[in-house]
Amino acid sequence: MKLDVVDITGAKQASYTLDKEAFDGKVNKDALYQVVVAYRANQRRGTASSKTRGETAGSGAKPWRQKGTGRARVGSKRNPLWKGGGAAFGPKPRDYSQKIAKKLRQLALKASLEDSVKKNSVIVLADLTLDSYKTKDMVSVLRNLHLTEYKILLVVTDIGQNVKRSSNNIPNLDVVCADSVSALDILLHDRLLVTKDALEVLTQRITRTFKR
Repeated sequence: MKLDVVDITGAKQASYTLDKEAFDGKVNKDALYQVVVAYRANQRRGTASSKTRGETAGSGAKPWRQKGTGRARVGSKRNPLWKGGGAAFGPKPRDYSQKIAKKLRQLALKASLEDSVKKNSVIVLADLTLDSYKTKDMVSVLRNLHLTEYKILLVVTDIGQNVKRSSNNIPNLDVVCADSVSALDILLHDRLLVTKDALEVLTQRITRTFKR
């Protein structure tokens, strides 16, 4: 399968042939699901904490005697049934993180890229060189590529100062290096704008794992 390679003006420069081993047309949805769940879990802080009946303020004395009052028996004002009492089975600080096997992570990355290619949402740039760090320069590139209406993930091999500073104020654009991009990053965006060199790095990340 081939993808068009364009410059920052949107003009076609060449064609890029995808590696058959890395892009075989199969989207492993199971791997994608497992990795996305793990990524989401790893982002949880796990700091939620509720007070038990032993941690809430209040007297430990029995409110009234056990029998003879006609009311329900109760042993403490801090029991979970009362207002201001402790929480029954409430949350406590915990670690939600999950370990992700390297090959599973690479399978998910491959699946996310395959899905983007199938949806024709991958735009390959021959090169991304900006003369200045002004926001309008990056906006001009996105406008030339007809991407202003989409949520875009820009993948490059090295985030230069001009690229970084010119994209900071664009809310629908995120920039990431090819050696650290994840499957979740790709799934959270409508379009994948990737330089030719960055696409080669992504291909190597996928094929390197399965050749071992």
